[in-house]
Amino acid sequence: MKIRIDEDYYRWNCEWCDTENRVLWIRVHEGLTCGACHRATHLGGEMLASQEAKISAGLY
Repeated sequence: MKIRIDEDYYRWNCEWCDTENRVLWIRVHEGLTCGACHRATHLGGEMLASQEAKISAGLY
């Protein structure tokens, strides 16, 4: 999954139904849920400040 920055949001595509979603950057630590199929996507455990920096740089 690739997460892209769009102003105050992160844009990401659901790997299951291929729907593009947006989430406020402040809510990424709560996990991602697709708006179409409602499947939860986990980013791999607890998110640390260093991981958030990787997401904002598009390296995750």
